[in-house]
Formats: sequence, structure tokens, C-alpha cells
Amino acid sequence: MPGITASPHAQNVVPILIKSIKIPQILLDSRSESLASVSDFLKSNKSFMDSNISILFNSLRDDGVFAPIQVYREKGKTTSYVLTEGLLRLKIYEELKKSTNIPAIIVPYDADILHRAFIGNMAREDYSLPELAAWIIQLTGNGETENSLFTRFHIPRTRIVHALFSVTPEYIKLLSKYPETAITTLHRIHTATDADSIYMVNPITRKVLLDTLQSLEGHSVPKSIIDTLLYDANQVIINTVLLEDGKTTYERADKSSVSTTSNDDKTPLELPVFYREATVTMDTFISSVAKIEEAIKKYSIAQDDIKVTIQITKQATAKLVNKEEQSVSNYDIEKWLNEK
Repeated sequence: MPGITASPHAQNVVPILIKSIKIPQILLDSRSESLASVSDFLKSNKSFMDSNISILFNSLRDDGVFAPIQVYREKGKTTSYVLTEGLLRLKIYEELKKSTNIPAIIVPYDADILHRAFIGNMAREDYSLPELAAWIIQLTGNGETENSLFTRFHIPRTRIVHALFSVTPEYIKLLSKYPETAITTLHRIHTATDADSIYMVNPITRKVLLDTLQSLEGHSVPKSIIDTLLYDANQVIINTVLLEDGKTTYERADKSSVSTTSNDDKTPLELPVFYREATVTMDTFISSVAKIEEAIKKYSIAQDDIKVTIQITKQATAKLVNKEEQSVSNYDIEKWLNEK
């Protein structure tokens, strides 16, 4: 059959009519972003953001279907099928219009057939987090737990957490405030600003944290800024003392002594100075290096009290790390700077 190639070792592979195959909604939901990429590519003829999809597309276009899809017969019908595995292969091949048929393996139906398909696919790295969330939600609705997904199916706990977070209104809201910020960073912000978090319970850190986050709105926030902010906030929490009247006050810990003394009521409360960001040009940065080094020595400033944030455009970062512009992230900048 033109355009269709099946593995010579495959058994029970038969060509079936593409139009006779129904697709469960959960499969469409679980690969919605990938399917949108396929559609955009065919309309605009631009390169895929996902190289794995591009490889699959080129393979199907040039060599046909080598790995057959999997279906089962719809109950009570002999010429109608339901897809269980091979959604992208089916949809791409259908768009290519190389044939009205596609090679498939017809398997017997059982109640766990889609459940097994989810388990077999959910760990794949080419799944975006929202797509992975669709699998996880389906599995947890059928008796699995986040713990069993980790222990039985070896899905990293952080990947599960971030996948589920990626489909929440809270994530969408945070992403609109801090565009192009990594989901790992946004999740840290979400956790830190939860009403019950240690940072929100403490009145000092609550104010400084929320004020700082507000000042960062509209910007892509590097992980280093949030890490530093939360570290400083944690130090404040450690050194916050509950007074007899129920109020709290902040004491700077004396590194030469384990004990600290309470602030005098007449002395103005000295709030901790959190990390502040100043964006400067490259020329200013170069001229500032010597000044910073001199200040560290002259004023005995701890090196940890000065952090440097470097911002590089996506276009420049892509060239530095030899990656597609759409796939670069803040981590690539850190990685490039740390390379020997």
C-alpha cells in the first residue's frame, strides 16, 4: 500500500480506514499542545519548537508508518475502532494525506486498556507539563495517587507537582505577572505566598516579600532572585523574636555570640535589607567591577551581600548555547557562564 510501511516482525498488523478510528477525548487533551504545533507547522510551514515532533513528522512523510498504531474494535461494530496508542502518528499521517488507511494492531478491549496506555506514555520527556497533567489527572481519577505515580511508575515527584501546577488558575495568573519566568520559579513564588506559609505568617517577611514581588511584575524573574529573596526572608524568620506583648521584632544575629538582645523600645526597628536588583548596561557593569571589589575590601562587605544578575536576550543566548531561540531559558545563561 503506497506510503505505508510496517515492521517485518510485527504481527497482526492490518491496514484500517483512518476515518473509521475514534479518538477518546483524554488522548486529545493529553497531546493538545503537540497537536497544535502540528497544525501550526502545516499552516505556516515553519520549524517545530519540539524536535521530537519534527523528527516524527519527517519520518512519516519520507518513510511512512513504521510503528503501527493500536486500536480496539468498538463494541458491537466490526468496522469501527477506538484508538489507544499512536495519536500523533495518526493525526500527522492523516494531515499528510498519503493514504486513507494506516497500519494498526487490533487488540482485545478491556477496562484497563487506556490506563495502561497512560502509564506507558506519561514519563515521556516530549510531553509538555499541561499534557502530562492530563495523564496524571486521569490516573488519579482511577485510583492512583501522586505517591504511586512516583513509586510504581517512576515519575519524578517534582515533575508531577509542576505538571499539576501548570493547569491551575494560579499558574496562569503568576505567568501573566512575570512573563517568560520558569514554572519552577513560579511554583516557588506560589508556595511562598500561600496564606499559611512561614513567609506570610511573619509580618516582616510578608511585607518585604510582597513588596519585592510587586516591584518585579512585568519582568522575567530569574530563579536566583527568588532563591536569594527567600533565603534572606528565612534568616529574618530565624531571628524574629516574639515579645511578651505578643508583638514580633527583628534582631540581627551576632555571629560572635549565640545569644542576642532585644531591641530597645526607643530604637527605631531596623528592617532587614533584602536583595535589590539594578539593571545596568554592559559598559556600566564593566566599570563597576573594580568599584565593587574595592568596596568589599574598604567597607568589609561580605561577598554574599552582593549578587550579580546578568540578563541576555533570547537571540544572544541561543547563539551562545547553540540552541533554538524558542527553547532557551534563564538556566542556559547560568550554564554558559559556569562553563570553563
